[in-house]
Amino acid sequence: MMPYFSCTRPVRFLKSLALLAAMGVFIITLPEAAHALEPDSDAAYVADSVDVSMRSGPEINFRIIRILKSGVKLRVLERNGNGWTRVRDDNNKEGWILSRYLTDVVPASLRVAELQQALDTLRVERDVLEKKFNEVKQSNQSLSQDRVELERLRSLMQNTIKVDNENKSFKIKLDQMNTELTRALDEKRLLERQSDTSFFVSGATVLGLGMLAGFVLAKKRRNPYSSL
Repeated sequence: MMPYFSCTRPVRFLKSLALLAAMGVFIITLPEAAHALEPDSDAAYVADSVDVSMRSGPEINFRIIRILKSGVKLRVLERNGNGWTRVRDDNNKEGWILSRYLTDVVPASLRVAELQQALDTLRVERDVLEKKFNEVKQSNQSLSQDRVELERLRSLMQNTIKVDNENKSFKIKLDQMNTELTRALDEKRLLERQSDTSFFVSGATVLGLGMLAGFVLAKKRRNPYSSL
């Protein structure tokens, strides 16, 4: 008898494994996200809810190079004593910005965006794990169906073997009956031949006795005084 495997136990195990894997990915990703949000000693950020002008010089009468949105990360190059800081943006453009609009703390908007990106990454990884889990679940269901089919084929094979054994037994009995019938027919033919021979001998004997009796009677008639 084949061992029975429960379908629910592997499914629960795989589900727990998928959840543990998702938690592991989340735990592994959190330090990277936290490290990405740590302040850089040479970096500064445009303060929250402020659009700042980056100018070509450390005075408000200098030309505006670009408008910086809140949360833009800048590289600090120089700080003067008049409240201005020379910075470089991601496009390697350099300019001056009022120091009061800069902060060393990662802005909340940037933290939220990066955390949202990390969350989206975790959701994608969760969807991948869930897809793999469903594939394993379907594979487990397929294996369960294969097990049922295998049990059916095994039962059918056992019935086939049983029928085959019965056919062999019937064949042996039939051979025995054919042998007995052949022996009976041989005995019948022998008895018939013996009966024909006995009948022929009996008829010949009767005929011989009749002929002998006729010969004796005929002799007496020819010589009626031979007995005196």
